Amino acid sequence: MKRTTLFLLISLFVSSTSWSQDENAINGFMYQGDSLMSNYNTFEALNCYQQAFDLNDCAMTRMKLANCYYQRVAYRQVTDILKVMSEDSLSHDALRQLVFSYHKLSDVPAMVYWAEQTVKRHPMDAEIVSKLTSGFSQLNQPQNGVECALQYVKVDSTSIEVNRALENAYFMNFQFDKAAEMGERLLALGDSAFTTLFLTGLSYSKLDSLEQTYSMLLKAATINEFKNDVCVKRLGTTCLKMKRYDEGLEYLNIAKKLIYPDTLVMRSFTLALAEANYMTQHPQEAIDAWEQHIQYNPNTLAVYYNIANAYAYLLDNSGQAKTYYNLFLERAKAEKNPTPQLLEMIERAENMIRELPVDELENSRIPIEKDLKQDSISNEDIPNDSIKIGF
Repeated sequence: MKRTTLFLLISLFVSSTSWSQDENAINGFMYQGDSLMSNYNTFEALNCYQQAFDLNDCAMTRMKLANCYYQRVAYRQVTDILKVMSEDSLSHDALRQLVFSYHKLSDVPAMVYWAEQTVKRHPMDAEIVSKLTSGFSQLNQPQNGVECALQYVKVDSTSIEVNRALENAYFMNFQFDKAAEMGERLLALGDSAFTTLFLTGLSYSKLDSLEQTYSMLLKAATINEFKNDVCVKRLGTTCLKMKRYDEGLEYLNIAKKLIYPDTLVMRSFTLALAEANYMTQHPQEAIDAWEQHIQYNPNTLAVYYNIANAYAYLLDNSGQAKTYYNLFLERAKAEKNPTPQLLEMIERAENMIRELPVDELENSRIPIEKDLKQDSISNEDIPNDSIKIGF
C-alpha cells in the first residue's frame, strides 16, 4: 500500500513537473510572439504562436495564431482556426476577424452569420452593423438589413458607415423616399462620397424629382471626374427629361466614349484572339477576329495580308483571298518609305493574285505550321502600325 501511494505521488510530481515545463515553454513562445508582433515581424511571430498552439490547443493559443494569420492576410487560415471554436470563447476581436475574413473571401452567407453573432454581443459595433446590413442586401434580404441598421440608429444616428448601408438597404427594398432621406442625412453629416451622391440621385429619379436628381447626379459625376458611364448616362437622360437638350447631349456623348471599348485594349485583344484561333486550327474564327481588329485599327497592313493568306492556304477561297491581297496592296503601296520586308510582301501578294484560280486554289496546299506563319507579317515591321500580330 505504501509503495502504491509512493508511486502515485511520484507520478503526480513528474506529471506536474512536465506540465510546468510545458506551461513555461508555452508562455515563452507566446511572449516571444507578442514581442515580434509589436515590431510587425509576423513571419517569425507565426512560428512562435504555432509552437505554443502545438503544445496546447486552447482558446488563447488559437486566437493568437489566428490574429497573426489575419495580419498576414491569410483569411482562409483565420476562418479554419476560429470557426470551430465555441462562440462563447471567441473574443470581440476574433469575432470581427471572422466577419472581415469571410468578407474578403466573398463568402457572404458566412459573413452574415458571424456578423449576427458579433452584433448580438456587441450591438454598438458600427463597422460590423454596417457589414451585416450590407450583407443582408447582398443576400436579397434588404428588409432585414433595414431592421438591423435601425436598431443601431435608434442610439446613434450619426454613423456615416451605418447610414450608408441603411440608405442602400432602403433603396434595395424599394423604399426610395426613405433612401433619399438617408442620403440627405449623410450629406448633412458631411459625407460627399461619389456613392452617396449617386445613390441619392437614383433615389430621387425613382421619385420623379428631376431637380434633385439632376443636382445629385451632377455632383456625383463631377466628383468622379465624369468617369462613371452609368452616372453620366443617367445625368444625360435626366437633362433630356428636363428639356436641357444640349447639356444632355453633351453628357450622353461622354457616356458613349466611356461605354465604347478601349481601342488599344481591343486591338491587343483581337490580335491575341486571332492567334489563339489560328494556333488551334480554327482559320475562320481567326479571320473573324482579324476583321474585328480592323474596326479598331483600320490602318493596319499586316492583318489584311494574314487574312488573305488564311483564305488562300487554309480555306481554299481564292475570291476572298484576292480581295484581301488587293486591300493589302492598296495600303502597302501608299507607304512612302516601305521596309524591305514590306516590299517582299508586296511582291508575294502580287504573285498570289496572278497565280490564284478564279474559283479555288490549286490542290497544292501549304501547311499551316510553316508557310502561313512564314508569310505572315508583323505589324511592328511596317510603318503606321505599332501593334504586333501574335506570330
